Amino acid sequence: MTDIDALTPACPPHHKLIGDGPDQWQTVMLTEGPDKGRVAWIPPVGVDPERKPRVNRAHHANETVEAAWAKVMADRQSKLAQILSELTRGKTEATLDPESENAEAGTPKLDTSESEGPDQG
Repeated sequence: MTDIDALTPACPPHHKLIGDGPDQWQTVMLTEGPDKGRVAWIPPVGVDPERKPRVNRAHHANETVEAAWAKVMADRQSKLAQILSELTRGKTEATLDPESENAEAGTPKLDTSESEGPDQG
């Protein structure tokens, strides 16, 4: 008897590639993990000698895009933290430098004693 809950669609050209042989694709319903309840495709030995089940992500594009966006945001946050750390470390080093003319502020003091402004001349 066919169990409709255990079926998955396959297009006609690929349907004939599915079977029980080691040179055919097989399907299995995942029962645990993040893809629980989804169909996984088990490739033939010629494609994957270990025959590791895989979920076709083309049918879950929204999750793929969300995962990619999360990675982009995580990379940006990491780079921002690195830049802020470098800036903070640079200010700390300038503050601790006894030769700095303005060590308290963390920036060198500009020497303006020889320059004349537009009204002085």
